Amino acid sequence: PPPFFSGSMGTASSALPSTNAALERLTGAESVDDPASDPAFWNELCSSTVAIPGGSKPEELNALSLHWCAQLVTHNAKSGNFQALIRVLIKEVGAACADNASAAQMTRASGCIFLVRTFLKHMLETLEPEDMLQHLSTHSAARTGGSTAAPDAGSLAAPLLEALFIALADLPLTATSYWVHHEALAALTVCLSGQLFCELSSAAPMPLVVAALG
Repeated sequence: PPPFFSGSMGTASSALPSTNAALERLTGAESVDDPASDPAFWNELCSSTVAIPGGSKPEELNALSLHWCAQLVTHNAKSGNFQALIRVLIKEVGAACADNASAAQMTRASGCIFLVRTFLKHMLETLEPEDMLQHLSTHSAARTGGSTAAPDAGSLAAPLLEALFIALADLPLTATSYWVHHEALAALTVCLSGQLFCELSSAAPMPLVVAALG
């Protein structure tokens, strides 16, 4: 099945789940420990699913996604959890591309890519390019002693794009790896769509597009 959301078609509609413990923690105000310190949380986050009742309407799914996306944008300047998620994506893609990678590793990689692209899509649609920079900075306030990122701070844009290209180039396409390829292509499409939501008069660069052009 596709990563993160699961459900069936044609059955009676019921209320969508309003909470998910892992997502609430990721999008909350507190920083989540890195994978080395809290591997159980990241494994749960990237492998879990949100059950979608059959007959759910698209607007219900959009509202559910918007809740978590808006919450992450609100808190990420303090928590730095989006940057942590990108680092986990890079790690999980590397594991999925290794020889004899397991189905569980494929699931974690595809789930992690799905989350990153969902949050990125919301950011690109709602934030100005200059506001995107802080969410891709390698130096978040929460993880650098409370100081804000400098204008020339390092960016995770290029490492993120590199990981997505690696997933497509190095991971053989099989039934097990299909969703990793699917999500990597979808994520690249989102990353390169920044100019669709940017004012042409904006002087700020679009970090993901700039990183892709190299």
